[in-house]
Amino acid sequence: MKYIIFLCLIIFSTNLSFGNHSFQVVQQPEGDYMYVSSLPEVVTQFKLGNNIAFLAHNGLAGKYFYEIKKGDIIKYDREYRVIEIERYREEGNLYISETTGEVYDVSQLFTLYYLERDTLVLQTCTLNGRLFIKAQ
Repeated sequence: MKYIIFLCLIIFSTNLSFGNHSFQVVQQPEGDYMYVSSLPEVVTQFKLGNNIAFLAHNGLAGKYFYEIKKGDIIKYDREYRVIEIERYREEGNLYISETTGEVYDVSQLFTLYYLERDTLVLQTCTLNGRLFIKAQ
């Protein structure tokens, strides 16, 4: 008697999209909050905050974040409208807003972007700092 075993793997994938771009979403490995996917057209869902947040390398999917403008729509589990775009210049352990000149440490930036509920955040690196996009 022959037994044939079929193994079916169903991958549930939700895409993140804005403009003409759509990205596959991958999860960070359990407990590895520094992980960011190195695949093109892929964003990594950041699991440490209270909101929905995505990270991407600036030479891969993150390069498209620079095309986003205030008022644009980002789609994930619903539509979010971009309300803020901010770049921060990194100087040592501090981040300086390129818009206001305000200075933040890492924990202050985390609080500013990752603890607000009902918010979607995109983050990528710049040549000398970080780009954050906030949508609600």
